[in-house]
Amino acid sequence: MFYRRQITKIGIFIVLALFFNIGTAFAENAEDYFKQGQAAVNQGDVEKAFSYFTKAIELKSDYADAYFFRGGTYCALQKFEQGVSDFTKAIELKHADAVTYGFRGAAYLKLNNYSQAIADFTKAIEIKPDGAALYYSRSLCYFYEKKYDKASDDLNQAETLGYGQSDDAQRARLLELKKEIQGVSKS
Repeated sequence: MFYRRQITKIGIFIVLALFFNIGTAFAENAEDYFKQGQAAVNQGDVEKAFSYFTKAIELKSDYADAYFFRGGTYCALQKFEQGVSDFTKAIELKHADAVTYGFRGAAYLKLNNYSQAIADFTKAIEIKPDGAALYYSRSLCYFYEKKYDKASDDLNQAETLGYGQSDDAQRARLLELKKEIQGVSKS
């Protein structure tokens, strides 16, 4: 009788454990894992999000959104080459919007691949011509490539579109880059 009660208690414990861990216990399809990945991102758990997005891709190899979000988690984990790869796959799967090109451009920028970053920021600007941050990011690439006139033009456009107007950190970065461009342009 004692053992029967213990087994019953263990059974109840397992049922409760499964009930309260419903997120992983009942994830059966790619969309479920994708939603769990998004929830993990919102909670700041990048590694858990990465594993959920990976599982979603394993279950549905043409899941563009999962590639996009996993690319973002790769970048958050400082794995920019893998991020570029996932953003590229997302673009191939018709997730070709300004945000995806912008994120891939930012990953290329982190890899010091300025020509590829410029190409992506340019494509993103074609899609979203009012993207102030895109102009700012492309200006950085031009600056690093010593194309100071283009860097200055993009920086001015970013400012015109509102980059740095409501964010002090952005404003400081913008002014610092302007100062750097002016300094090298005079020499």
